[in-house]
Amino acid sequence: MVLHVYFSNGQSDRKVRKWLVSQGIPYKEHRIKKDSLSKKELKLLLRHTENGLDDLIKRTVDSSHFDDMTLTQALDSLIKDPSPLRTPILFDGKKMELGFHEEEIRCFIPHELRVLAGSV
Repeated sequence: MVLHVYFSNGQSDRKVRKWLVSQGIPYKEHRIKKDSLSKKELKLLLRHTENGLDDLIKRTVDSSHFDDMTLTQALDSLIKDPSPLRTPILFDGKKMELGFHEEEIRCFIPHELRVLAGSV
């Protein structure tokens, strides 16, 4: 499955990009401010969270205004203005990681490469 990475332009985004290149992991890049996410993509990401929108929204953003919205309204709001979303978002159809955490992000290294590197 293709690794999709949703970027804005923060420090964590640059770290993830550098790490993926250094590990030789192919990925499809999505710039959330330029190429807004679709409702279908957002729903797919939500299905892989434990706490719904709270997991996808930056901690520095007051997410209380999303509490009064329906899911459709919240998704429409994020499509129009994706800046409240935490980035980077790494998603391969099965696993999702938010932000740059070197230990957790290793789950995207293909098994064959982990075996070759002796890091299984």
